[in-house]
Amino acid sequence: GKMRSMDRFKICLGVSGGLESTSVLLACVRIFKKYNLPLTNIIGVTMPGLGTTERTYNNALALMKYLGVTIRDIDLKPLLKMHLNNISQPEGKYDITYEQTQSRERTQVLLDIANQENAIMIGTGCMSEFALGWMTYGGDHLCMYALNIGLPKTVVRLYTNWLMNKYYYPEPIKKVISDILEGAVSPELLPVDENGEQHEKTEDLIGDYMVQDFFIYHNL
Repeated sequence: GKMRSMDRFKICLGVSGGLESTSVLLACVRIFKKYNLPLTNIIGVTMPGLGTTERTYNNALALMKYLGVTIRDIDLKPLLKMHLNNISQPEGKYDITYEQTQSRERTQVLLDIANQENAIMIGTGCMSEFALGWMTYGGDHLCMYALNIGLPKTVVRLYTNWLMNKYYYPEPIKKVISDILEGAVSPELLPVDENGEQHEKTEDLIGDYMVQDFFIYHNL
């Protein structure tokens, strides 16, 4: 309905190799198949930044390849480093400026690609993030259509697992989705360690999503 009203039958979304973007990508593929739209009209954009791990990056690429969507791989690191230098951000200062810069840059790239391709940018943020304010203002809360906005984080995980088991997916795709489901929730904005591991875990900072979603449910 949204695509018909805008007369745009092409979408773009950021694919990080994380839970939300995976669930949105799988849902979009199902929608496009249902209405016999070409899967190449789904533009998946992976944007490795300063804290992206090889695990999530490779999972994002593998998932898009197996699903048959259009892949755009844009390395944001040079641009981010230049921007941080331009605003005189001290090197090694990993504060909120360092983190938010990356989220906003990703959204700018996605919105620009949406305009470039005459596409709708699909958001991947979920209810839990919006309810808690765990998002970047002017960054990952901006989009043209938010698919997961009515689903709390715990439901997104269950829904993704349900999609994986409900529909026939070849084993390589199931393996990638299973690995994504097992990964810790992280914005991957802080630098990785010498082993390429990311220690920035969302639930270490805001608490267990199972508890957060419990209170969100009862508040609503």
